Amino acid sequence: MRKIGMMFLGLLIALTIVVGLIPGMGLTAKAETNHTHEGVTFTEWTNASALPTEAGNYYLAVDVNVPMDYMPTVYDGRIIRLCLNGHKVTIHRNYLIKTGAKLEIFDDEGNGSIDASNMYGKGSMFCIDGNLTLNNGIVNGVVSTAGIIDIAKNGTFTMNGGKITGTAKDREDACVVRFISTNGTFNMNGGEITNTTTCAGVIFWRG
Repeated sequence: MRKIGMMFLGLLIALTIVVGLIPGMGLTAKAETNHTHEGVTFTEWTNASALPTEAGNYYLAVDVNVPMDYMPTVYDGRIIRLCLNGHKVTIHRNYLIKTGAKLEIFDDEGNGSIDASNMYGKGSMFCIDGNLTLNNGIVNGVVSTAGIIDIAKNGTFTMNGGKITGTAKDREDACVVRFISTNGTFNMNGGEITNTTTCAGVIFWRG
């Protein structure tokens, strides 16, 4: 009887070990961590050829290559928070932020980027009538007849972190941040503007 009991115990231990080795069958499961910023939960974005246009909070699960004929836009009154999550976004036309709209950029990994090194027409990378906030991530623009970031009337660009790089060198007002009208605002609280080549320096006011 003792021998049968020992055999049963051995089989139970072996079964426990095997179950523990099979994915998903362990006795303890690790819960998926929510993707949050500032206490707000972000939703996964898996579209590799477009950026969000509806108001909401999103984190990238893939690199995004926006088609040449598509102009990313945050429409009037909408607020979009976008975490690059270490991924690369490639755009070929202006990223428009309309009046009353807001785009806030995060990046958990530190090497996520928005790249406009192959712009169609070489116009501005961002054109801001509303609000743009860069908290983390890399913005790289190659433009010729504008600012990498153009701030229109009543537009606001706030840089809390991250990095801006690129070139703007084919016209006298080509620069990093260009004011194209009155009442625009640029707040730089942190981050870097580095490795840039421009005609007009970092900031130019066209008025």
